[in-house]
Amino acid sequence: MAEDGTGSAPAEPSKTAGASPADPAKIHAASDTGLDGLAVGTGDADKTEHAPLAQWASRAGGHPQPPAGSAELQVPSDPWPAPIQGLGLAADQAAVDHLETLQYTPPPQLPDAALPPTLPPTLPATLVAGRDRGSRGLVAILVVTAAALLAGAVTLGALVRSQAEKRATDSTASGSSSAPAAGTTRQSYPASVPSTGATGDLKPIPAGPVAQGVPPETVYEMDEICRGETYWPMLPKRAGKAPHPVLVYGDLSDGTRLPYTMFDTWFLKSKAKETAWSYDKPPTTIQLVACVDRVSVGAKVRSCGAGVLYRATYRLHAYETATGKKLLDTRIKANDTSCPRVDRLPDDKMIYMEPSESALVAALRKFVEK
Repeated sequence: MAEDGTGSAPAEPSKTAGASPADPAKIHAASDTGLDGLAVGTGDADKTEHAPLAQWASRAGGHPQPPAGSAELQVPSDPWPAPIQGLGLAADQAAVDHLETLQYTPPPQLPDAALPPTLPPTLPATLVAGRDRGSRGLVAILVVTAAALLAGAVTLGALVRSQAEKRATDSTASGSSSAPAAGTTRQSYPASVPSTGATGDLKPIPAGPVAQGVPPETVYEMDEICRGETYWPMLPKRAGKAPHPVLVYGDLSDGTRLPYTMFDTWFLKSKAKETAWSYDKPPTTIQLVACVDRVSVGAKVRSCGAGVLYRATYRLHAYETATGKKLLDTRIKANDTSCPRVDRLPDDKMIYMEPSESALVAALRKFVEK
C-alpha cells in the first residue's frame, strides 16, 4: 500500500456504505470490448490498442454518440488499426507506392499575334479554270440553240406567208378564168360525176341496196330493206310454187315500227297460210318483205282514252329479199276508226288509224299466194 507525503496511510474505503460509485465510462468501455476481466484504468496497456475498435462497435451497435470531451472518446496514436488478416496485399505482391501517377500537362498557350491568319478555302487553279471553261461552253450552246430556233421560226413564217399568197393568187386567177364571157352560157355537169382531184382514187358509193354477206339473225333486222339499203343473196328468191313467205313490217298506230301479226289471215287456217303470212318463222325462209310507212296525217277522228286518234295514209311497198328488187309500191288509206291497242302512249298523245289487215292482204295476195 502506497503512502502519501505525510506518512499517513489513507483510510480504505468501505465496500458497502462508504464505497464510491464506479466510473461509467470505464464500465462502458469494458463492456464494449468484451474484455470484462481487463482493468480500464489509465495504466492498462490494451486501452489504446482496442479503443478505435470499441468506438466503431459502439456506433454499429446503435449506442448514442458520446458528447465531445467525454472520457469515452479516445484519440489513439494510430487511428487506423492493423488490417484484418486475409484482406491485405499478398506477401509476394510488389508494392506500387513508389510509382508516380501520370498527369496531363497542357501545352503552353501561344499569344494571338503568333497565330497565322485564317484564309478561306480556295479551289485549285486547274479546277477553277475548268469550271470557267464549262460555264462559257454552256452559255455558247444555249445561244446557238436560241439562234437556230429563231431562224427556224422566221423561215416557217415566211413559208406559210408565201403559201397563203400563192393560194390567194391561184383562186383569183381561177375565178377570173372561169367567169363566162358576155353572151355565152355556162355548161352544167351532173352531180354524180366523180371528182378527179384528191379523191380520184376513191370509188363512188353505189346507188341502191348493198348485198349483205351474212343472213339476218332475227326478223327485226329485216327492216333495212324497207329503206332500200340492203338485201341478202343467200335467202331464197320468189320463185317456184306458192306460197311465198312474206314479212309485213312497218309503222304502228303509236309511232313505233314492228312486224305486223296478220293474225286474222293465218290463225286457224291451213299450214300454207300460216307459213305465208305469220311473222313467227325463221328469217332465212322469208322471200318477201312488205313495208308499211305512214306518209301523211289527216283530221282528228276521236278521243281514245288519254290519246287522240287521227286519220293517216300509208305507203305499202314490197321487195324480194334475195335481190332487193321492188315488186310493189302503192298508197293505202286507213279506214278503221276503232281505237287501236296502244302499248305506250307517245308524249304528244297522238295516235293514228292503221290500215286494216284485209286491205294489206288484198294488196299483197298476188305476190304471196300465187
